[in-house]
Amino acid sequence: MLATGKEEAANVAQEAKVQVKDLLDQSRTQLTEQAHAQKENAAKGARAFSDDLTALANGEGGDDNAASKLVSQAAERVQGVASWLENRDPSELLDDVRSFARRRPGAFILIAAATGLVAGRLVRALTAEAKDEKAATADTSGPEFAAPAAADYSGGATTTTSFDERGDFAPTEPVADPLSTPITPGYDAFPNGTRP
Repeated sequence: MLATGKEEAANVAQEAKVQVKDLLDQSRTQLTEQAHAQKENAAKGARAFSDDLTALANGEGGDDNAASKLVSQAAERVQGVASWLENRDPSELLDDVRSFARRRPGAFILIAAATGLVAGRLVRALTAEAKDEKAATADTSGPEFAAPAAADYSGGATTTTSFDERGDFAPTEPVADPLSTPITPGYDAFPNGTRP
């Protein structure tokens, strides 16, 4: 009875080892497949970006100006990066990055900082653009109009207003209302003695 118990325990331990190994292999396979898919997506994105740069360079009429040459050179370099990504496994990519970081730590840090800076600015620009679009679509009420200012007609004089240095309304001297001033006979400002 004791021997069968030991055999059962050994079988259970062996089965557990096999299952753990299978689980690790399955996890490793899934991670490798996901890494390959991410690598392919990155390569496709780099290839599309490279094609866009090439089209931009060719779309400028094929002039041999400095801008076209720079865009063409950038397209060639991005093509090289896309090919490099396509021809490597994720583990090789990680090894290459580690090797580069060991050989040239200063350059690696600068590249990582520049990449982070560019990514941060890109995210900031995209969020600002989204906020601007949201604000533009939210304000559909149209322009706002202010009511005209009412004049104070007291005693034949009106009080005009103007802006002072602070942008506030400031009253100025009273101005005579031409329609309420007495008319001296013979000096009528209106033809035939009529008023509008």
